[in-house]
Amino acid sequence: MNLVTFRNNSPAHVWESFFDSFPFSTLKEDAVLVPRVNIVDQGKVLNVSVELPGVPKEAIKVEVDEKVLTITAERKTESENKNDNVYVREFGQASYKRNFRLSDSLDASQIVARYENGVLELDISKKPQNEPKSIYIT
Repeated sequence: MNLVTFRNNSPAHVWESFFDSFPFSTLKEDAVLVPRVNIVDQGKVLNVSVELPGVPKEAIKVEVDEKVLTITAERKTESENKNDNVYVREFGQASYKRNFRLSDSLDASQIVARYENGVLELDISKKPQNEPKSIYIT
């Protein structure tokens, strides 16, 4: 006796299984996404821009613990009518998390944060550098 894999070829099953494959499998609701960032050295500060589309400001958390900067955010959606037959729901809940190890040249106590149009901006102050001194020999 041979074992044969059962394949349900109904239109609904084909549609659902299509979205279980890559790249759609990365859109599952329980996934934690890594937000995209830009990091720019602006002289006295290091600017970190974090893309968090659709996340309200109140749902963003920025923490520093033992020189590790952690950014977490969560986007929730309102529940829709359960009687609707939804084939694809790409707009939904998403969790974001990103960690950065801060170098000794950055001052973790001097971080300014602002959020506008889905982009979190962090300005991390640099510690003053010790300039070399010339010592006069007598």
